Amino acid sequence: MSSAYSTHVGPPGVGVIKLPVAPLRTEQYLQMISAGIFDSSQKVELIGGVITPMAPAGPDHNSSVVELNEIFTKVIDRFKLQSQGTLVLTEGHVFDPDFALLQRKPEGYSRALPTAMDVKLIVECAASSLKRDRHVKREIYAQAGIQEYWIVDLTEKKLQVFRQPAAAGYEFEQTFGLGDYVAPLACPDLEVQVAAIFA
Repeated sequence: MSSAYSTHVGPPGVGVIKLPVAPLRTEQYLQMISAGIFDSSQKVELIGGVITPMAPAGPDHNSSVVELNEIFTKVIDRFKLQSQGTLVLTEGHVFDPDFALLQRKPEGYSRALPTAMDVKLIVECAASSLKRDRHVKREIYAQAGIQEYWIVDLTEKKLQVFRQPAAAGYEFEQTFGLGDYVAPLACPDLEVQVAAIFA
């Protein structure tokens, strides 16, 4: 049974009417993308089978995404860098994370979208979307087996790192401040200065 509902306000004496909404399957959503149903101004993701709008990006958000790309160019010979590209996670979940570190594949990614198995690190840069990224996406990323997930908190200027995915969520969590350094699991030789993400 669907857990998504559309809400309508009925006439006086009737009140609010909630109607169940049938969730989209991942394949249906991908077919909609291929058919060009969403134009470039419509930023959406599939969360729990429901098409969900994404918040517009501000200058601080864009800046952090640019800085992440610059930081990770040091390992571009080993990984593919993806910025705000589409990623197929699990059934009913298709996200466009702000940054993803992908494994290199001989066939590349021109014929099929990356899946959770291709991902070495996902980063979301968050201000208005912080609650969604921390309390909704975190669990979904863990259940999909994403080995490492970072949230760049643009408001508090800190980095939250989640590792050791499990069915109930990530078993490891640590917060880093501007003066700290963190090395991704996939490339432990790359020390990332947290302050550099906010430059």
